[in-house]
Amino acid sequence: MGFWSMIIAFAPWVSFKILISLPILPPIEMVKVGIVVAAAICAYQAWIGLHRGALMWGGLLFFGFALLTVPIMNNMWVVKHLGVLSHGTLATFTWGSIILKNPFTLEYAKMRVAPEQWTAPAFIRKNNILTGVWGCAFLISFIDAVLKLTFFPSAGVVFEVIDTTALVAAATFTARYTKKENAAPPKSEEEMV
Repeated sequence: MGFWSMIIAFAPWVSFKILISLPILPPIEMVKVGIVVAAAICAYQAWIGLHRGALMWGGLLFFGFALLTVPIMNNMWVVKHLGVLSHGTLATFTWGSIILKNPFTLEYAKMRVAPEQWTAPAFIRKNNILTGVWGCAFLISFIDAVLKLTFFPSAGVVFEVIDTTALVAAATFTARYTKKENAAPPKSEEEMV
């Protein structure tokens, strides 16, 4: 999974995070705009079949819920808990995909691998590792959001750095791990002589 593939896969979440940070409108209005845009991207990606599996269903569930409760119902409790809810949704769907033996990275890996390899134990194990790394990143971000909300509301910048670092670490690991997997196999001793 390359860098741009990851950006596209997480486009609803990335756009949401960027939009709610922009100081264009009052913060609550930017949250509403971010939710509407992210929900539209998520729905479009699902409609054209760009994504399937846990990441798509998690996005549709979260942004559908957020669209209903924030821009439409003006629910301030949801606004206050969006960080916890978003990271909790991602962590739940990521770990759930492993438990259901269909790690979410499998859908993306299948796009780059021959169908005869899809059921190979090594292929499944590698995708469990990749999905587990993302699950850990989302779990760290979830705990980070809970701590920010409950115990350290004034330390927003510190928690934003922790959240971003966890996600960048997962993306970096994925890019390097998949790049290593796509590299040419090492030469045998006979070929080296």
